[in-house]
Amino acid sequence: MHRELTLGGAIRELRKVSGIKQRDLAAALDVSPTYLSHLEADRREPSLRLLRELSMALGAPPGLFLALALWADMPEADRGPYQPIFASLLQLAAVSRVAATEPEGRE
Repeated sequence: MHRELTLGGAIRELRKVSGIKQRDLAAALDVSPTYLSHLEADRREPSLRLLRELSMALGAPPGLFLALALWADMPEADRGPYQPIFASLLQLAAVSRVAATEPEGRE
C-alpha cells in the first residue's frame, strides 16, 4: 500500500486506522465535515491550534503533523533523505494508535 507523505494523507490514514468517521472527527474538532474533507485532500491547511487538536483526537504526536505540514514546503529535490523518516513516523503513529485502542489483555 502506498502511503501519501502529506499532512492530509496522514490525517486521513490515522482517522481510518482509529475507526473514526469523518463526520465524527469533524464534530469533535468543531469544524465542518467539508472542511475536514478539504484538509484530508490537502486543499486546505489547518491552523496550529487545529493541528494540536488533531493530534489529541487521533492519538498521534503533534510533531508528526507539524513535520508533514512543513514537508509540503520542502523542495522535492531535498526530500529524498527524509522520505524514509516520514514514512516511519506515519507507520509508528498508526501502530501506536491501534495499540492504544485495543482492549487490555489482548495480544
